[in-house]
Amino acid sequence: MDLSLTPDQETFRATVRAWLTQSIPRDWKPMGSSEIPRKEQYELLRSWQRSLFEAGFIGLTWPKEYGGRGLTFMEELILQQETALAKSAAHSERARRVGMAGPTIIAWGTEDQKKRYPAKILSCEEIWCQGYSEPSSGSDLASLQTRAVKDGDHWVINGQKVWTSLAHVSTT
Repeated sequence: MDLSLTPDQETFRATVRAWLTQSIPRDWKPMGSSEIPRKEQYELLRSWQRSLFEAGFIGLTWPKEYGGRGLTFMEELILQQETALAKSAAHSERARRVGMAGPTIIAWGTEDQKKRYPAKILSCEEIWCQGYSEPSSGSDLASLQTRAVKDGDHWVINGQKVWTSLAHVSTT
């Protein structure tokens, strides 16, 4: 398997590197730093993701019709390498939305959902949260008991989650 970059991918790397050099805030502090209150950390991450979105550096592999760029995973890898080398924002919080919620909606959502949600996830117009562990299941997804039941025009969720990521800052 040949993993060398194509000329277009090398150009993409140079473009990402140049943009990062110009765009990373000079007063950037590592996320989790006690110097920055937690709420401000999320706002910094949200602002950073918005900047990535406006520059076209987020949702690289998502289809263009849903707000992405329709590129390959090699460009995504290049972006991740360059952001790590530049010591830019942590991507773990972004990954929950961009890496989980968005692709799930694109794969399984209705056309209306695909048109409504992915671009707002990428732009950080909406912040999503994700329910995780259940009291009797932990992280064992096969034993989850929480269910959503259709009740007219709405879904009723029955069950209990132990914690939910980003619930305190989510909009959706």
